[in-house]
Amino acid sequence: MQPDSTLLDNIPGMDYLVYALQRNVQLNLNKKTVKTGKLILFKRVHYCIQLTLQNSKMGNDSYEIPIPFSTEYYSDSGHIYFDYRIITLSRKDNINEKILTQYKEHVDLASAFYDRILEIIVLD
Repeated sequence: MQPDSTLLDNIPGMDYLVYALQRNVQLNLNKKTVKTGKLILFKRVHYCIQLTLQNSKMGNDSYEIPIPFSTEYYSDSGHIYFDYRIITLSRKDNINEKILTQYKEHVDLASAFYDRILEIIVLD
């Protein structure tokens, strides 16, 4: 019996990313711009979404973002939020949130996404 790969192949926000293809996008992490450029490719690589952006300064630039805990799409303003906040992961359960945040003090966190929101905006 073959395992169901539906969930493994699923990319959160895929409809939005398809809409954003060949358009200029801006990626903001906690309201600070981290990348801009034309989205020319996206794909799932293990536990990340790999975005390839084309810009005038660096040519093609790949940017990997972790699979978010939750996504929120706002069609009226044309942007999507990828939510990496601990409160979202813990599903607003105070006990789980406390357990998850206590490790923050003991681990040197390499991820810039920890407990933050990534906003992707189509500029044109």
